[in-house]
Amino acid sequence: MTTIVTPNCLGTTLKKRERREREKREDERGGKIGGQISDSVDFNFENINEDAVRQLVFESLDDAEKFYTLYADVVGFGIRKQGVKRKTADDIIKYREWVCACEGFRRRPKADYTRKREAKVVTRCGCIACFRVAHDRFSGHYSVTKFERQHNHDLRGYKKRYISMPDKCMLNLITDAGFRPCQAMDLLEQLAGGVGKMSFTRKDGYNWLNSMRLKRIEGGDVNTIVSFFYKYTVNDQGALSKLFWCDGASRAEYEIFGDVLIFDSTYKTNKYFYPLVIFSGTNNHGSTFIFGASFMYNETIESYRWLLQAFLEAMNGKVPGSVLTDQDSSMVAAISSEFPGAKHRLCSWHLGRNVRQNIEVADFCSDFMRLLKEPCSIDEFEISWLNMVEMYEVAEKQWVIDMYKKKEMWAEAYFRGHFMAMACTTQRAESMNSLIKLAVTQMMSFAEFVNQFERKIQGLRSSFLSQQNDLEKFKPAVRESPLQGLEKHAASICTKQIFYMIREEIEAEQGLLVENHIKISEEHCKFIFKNYNKSDDARYYVIIDKFNSIFACSCLKLESEGVPCRHIISSFKFMGMTEFPEKSIHTRWLLDTGRILKSKFPEATPVVGRQQTRFAHLNKEFLHLSYLSSHTESKFVECLTQVRKFSNEAAEEFSKHDVNIDSMSFENVDDPPVCTKSSNVNDPKRIKTRGASRAKQQKCSFCRYVCTLNWF
Repeated sequence: MTTIVTPNCLGTTLKKRERREREKREDERGGKIGGQISDSVDFNFENINEDAVRQLVFESLDDAEKFYTLYADVVGFGIRKQGVKRKTADDIIKYREWVCACEGFRRRPKADYTRKREAKVVTRCGCIACFRVAHDRFSGHYSVTKFERQHNHDLRGYKKRYISMPDKCMLNLITDAGFRPCQAMDLLEQLAGGVGKMSFTRKDGYNWLNSMRLKRIEGGDVNTIVSFFYKYTVNDQGALSKLFWCDGASRAEYEIFGDVLIFDSTYKTNKYFYPLVIFSGTNNHGSTFIFGASFMYNETIESYRWLLQAFLEAMNGKVPGSVLTDQDSSMVAAISSEFPGAKHRLCSWHLGRNVRQNIEVADFCSDFMRLLKEPCSIDEFEISWLNMVEMYEVAEKQWVIDMYKKKEMWAEAYFRGHFMAMACTTQRAESMNSLIKLAVTQMMSFAEFVNQFERKIQGLRSSFLSQQNDLEKFKPAVRESPLQGLEKHAASICTKQIFYMIREEIEAEQGLLVENHIKISEEHCKFIFKNYNKSDDARYYVIIDKFNSIFACSCLKLESEGVPCRHIISSFKFMGMTEFPEKSIHTRWLLDTGRILKSKFPEATPVVGRQQTRFAHLNKEFLHLSYLSSHTESKFVECLTQVRKFSNEAAEEFSKHDVNIDSMSFENVDDPPVCTKSSNVNDPKRIKTRGASRAKQQKCSFCRYVCTLNWF
């Protein structure tokens, strides 16, 4: 009698087998899974009859493979595909054979072959167990033509290895968060109860992650990130040469806080060794914002000009008022060409490093850094520079000559009265570079890098929202003082960092004397201040015009930093003002400025798929439930029973839908428009890189990530 095995029969049998395995695992933990599954068709695989198997007929090859796979799992051995024959006319498979994983023998290496690694253990021993089906041209089904169940090796100790959907989802989430594959496997082992408790090996996990990584860039590394970027160029071979990208939130941040722009380059962040250029700035809380990023083949003037043009195009043509960079000559030339109206300042930290490398006079280096930061007039700077150069006899040094020619780009005297958002170094960009390098390696593709880069940006935005929300709910404490009204008003309208700066100026106001006061009207006055306990001849001239919103002091602190100086605050006290008038504090430091940005982007993380959102909520609740229920035996048993019940119900519902975790994608929102060019871009070749050399590196034999070896 011939038995036709249908997909429904196999599906039911597979469900039953999975249920039995799950019950067996749960029984070892002290329980039995509830739930009913239909047993309309069943196979007693442990005592199977060879003649009965040879009478089976399958509707498709997939059904036959499922049958033999299930049989192998029950008995306890692995299988592999061995032979296949196709009909040339219509490409139909004539027969297919599956054999035991121990079938055959290892091939002998060639005589002239030299093995670089030690050979793996021998697993093939000539086992004859097999299963073959052949196609029936009349019915279109596949019938069994050969079945051997005898093995010549021990079947004990076999363990079926598989990666379940929840494990795949966890691996995705953990590695996407920036953890390396080995760290992700360590975490899953701990969650499973220890080493050896998982249903798959570490190598299985590494292989699956690698297959997912290749699948994500299946169409090419560059083409994978086409939805993230704004503009790019290719070379003559069609490979990527320059790439700039940003998102909608970055554009909104630049629209509000883009008056001061910091950009810097870093190296060894991707497997092509393309330099990474990051555009950054500060928000109203003094924290870092990222406005955009770029990969470039080289760092020439033309490349930087293209980059700045792409940046302006993305930011709707808004030119920053101030730009801060290092001493890269290509950057300097490109900025003067594309941002002619912007004030360009060189990083003081890089200048301090360069002066120590070029001038071997310790006292000159310290005096140079003091003069660099001195808020003096231009005439006072010129006198101090001449005296310093003459004292240390370095006037003939080429580096000193070159720096004097660039004095308008680094001396504080030339930046007094120009708003720089209290930034004088590119350390903000450097710290962002360090943060990124903690999550990336120089073996990452562009697609993997962009994924980690966007997550770091989301972390910065989350920090901003946290600071903004906290300050909207809770105001800084105000101390008892004669100017408590001004201090309280500053606490209500400014961010915390700016409030503390204003409070310091309020305290310092007590050390001033009014030398002269001219009252033009009730709202228009002029003052001359001097220091109370100092014998210097310094005088500070203040003009207060409330009607025209003019608040000016000769120290130029308000114009340079956006914060009222002690002289202006003393003038407010003299005029009996209890609140800071409009324009006496720069608008970028106000709490309301952050509310504008928060209204546009209230969440740090872009909208993701509903399945991922539901998974996150359930994961959080179950972690809390697991912690509470594990404290007592009674609550543990009760919770476990209910969870198993819900798990079985969810498994039945899940089996009704065709869900594939490998193909899940999560959409982003409000991205900038992409370039209209064809997205068929070739991956670039690796280039020579700049930057400091690293320690000796070696690829991990398991996860293929770079491990740094420090030799002592």
